[in-house]
Amino acid sequence: MFAKQLKDNEKGLFIWGSLFLILLSAVFCIYPSIMAESKDTINQLLAVFPQELLDAFNMTDIATPSGWVNSEGMIFFLLGGAVYSALLGSNCVWRERKDGTIEFLAVKPVRRTSIIVKKALADLLSIFLFTLVASATILIGLLISDDLDAPVMLAVTLSPLLVFAVLYALCLFLSICFQGSVGLALGVSIGFYIPVVLSKLSESMKFFRYCTPFTLSDTVSILADGHLDIECCAMGILLFIILFGGSIWLYNRREAL
Repeated sequence: MFAKQLKDNEKGLFIWGSLFLILLSAVFCIYPSIMAESKDTINQLLAVFPQELLDAFNMTDIATPSGWVNSEGMIFFLLGGAVYSALLGSNCVWRERKDGTIEFLAVKPVRRTSIIVKKALADLLSIFLFTLVASATILIGLLISDDLDAPVMLAVTLSPLLVFAVLYALCLFLSICFQGSVGLALGVSIGFYIPVVLSKLSESMKFFRYCTPFTLSDTVSILADGHLDIECCAMGILLFIILFGGSIWLYNRREAL
């Protein structure tokens, strides 16, 4: 089951990994020349926005490759990886019903817990490989640009794994409760990013940061502290265990997907 799920994920992993590899590589190739020609214009544009907003989204220094990565680059990485992870979670067990193989699995001498755990392990490995490709591309790009702080950037680029794992488990749980779909994956990914934006608009709206798993990967705090937040790591692991455990429990209780 693990090998089959991993093989089913091959095409999607190749497409998503290649897409991020190409796009990130293109940015590192053309970004220095763009900034050389448009630096003054971009600085004038940024001056229009409140300083608090620029600080919140870490957009105070986008003239350097690392500055771009820590602001727009990580937003792009987080949202793209979130959608990919949510799609995997949404399709993990729902695909068996869609492909008509659930009846075949039902008559096999294999426990449902074993089915979902092996499929989930293959999906999580795919998410890890995707993150590794994107992280390696960013680190190599910054190294070539002579703008790499390796320990900090490694923490920044690997921290999204917490977000991806939680969103994966959440979409897995929801797909068992209802039905897996692209709409579910997109809705969960984008819907949970909206509170991130709201929480950074003003002090009075900061409570929104507690309503989304995207807070588990806070680039601003990682750059300030120089390392991952242990509390965020613990919270991310706990949320994943609760959601994944709930998925196994619900999957075993349902007569059919």
